[in-house]
Amino acid sequence: MPSLTILGLAWILALLIDLMFGEYSNRWHPVVWMGRTISWGETLFLGHGPRLEFIGGLLLTLFIPAAFAGLCWFSIEALTAIPWLQLGVTTFWLKASFAWKALGGAAEDVHRRLAEGDVEGARWELRSLCSRNASQMNEEELTEAAISSLAENLSDSVIAPWFFAILFGVPGAIFYRAVNTMDAMIGYKNHYRNLGCVAARTDDVLNFIPARLTVFFLLLARSIRGLVARLPKPDARAAWVVARRDHALTPSPNGGWPMAAMAGMLGIQLRKSGVYTLGYPLRPSTLPLIHEAWRYAELAASIAWPFFFVASLGGAGFWV
Repeated sequence: MPSLTILGLAWILALLIDLMFGEYSNRWHPVVWMGRTISWGETLFLGHGPRLEFIGGLLLTLFIPAAFAGLCWFSIEALTAIPWLQLGVTTFWLKASFAWKALGGAAEDVHRRLAEGDVEGARWELRSLCSRNASQMNEEELTEAAISSLAENLSDSVIAPWFFAILFGVPGAIFYRAVNTMDAMIGYKNHYRNLGCVAARTDDVLNFIPARLTVFFLLLARSIRGLVARLPKPDARAAWVVARRDHALTPSPNGGWPMAAMAGMLGIQLRKSGVYTLGYPLRPSTLPLIHEAWRYAELAASIAWPFFFVASLGGAGFWV
């Protein structure tokens, strides 16, 4: 396993690479490799009857995350005798597991398109944040969808990978990322119902704690901003009330927590037509709130990273 020095440097370098450069190119991104592997598995089992689809989905959920976590572990362990190269490989995998800059960039793309009056372009950009059908959404609906997805993806794309990295090392973060990618690709109650149900339920289990940790960091971010800037209400306490009240209204057992907390912090309603309405309509869902939501999310991630960094070093004697 990497030394304490290598592990600490990998966490720092992975963060710097993310904030400076964002995501790897598709050719070199492990998440893209995961996606291609999942698509290959889909061609094997989808359309061959409910039973075979379920068995195939079970096998894919067992094999794909374990295979990528194993590849990660082996590539790191194989370089123990070459510390500088081991540092590079550890950093490579750790960075691939989370997406901080890309999350903000996706929200900014929706904001920019709407600010330019390009609603169709904003509908297209929203695809980077969520899988909703945006073809009929207006500006307010696109704004709410961007804010909702930003809050949920703060958990899925940032907090959760770091959480599993401190529990099970970098391979644990990669295992989580593979499960989450499977859920994003096939975890739907449509023609993927049988193939993706195991991946979806596994993702629900894995995200149980990270989603609630995300609420904690969001509320902490709201409290800190409130102290520094003396922001008007709703405050963190009001946001917590909304999170407790509304989190169960979403189909996801986890996504409702950060989304409801964000709705409470901003004093708006976050709605998905015919599915849920979160928060109180204390003010309209205007375009600048996308930036305000990102400021909260970015501050929450900034608070969370030192916590996970220190915790990862504390567990370095047990995990890679």
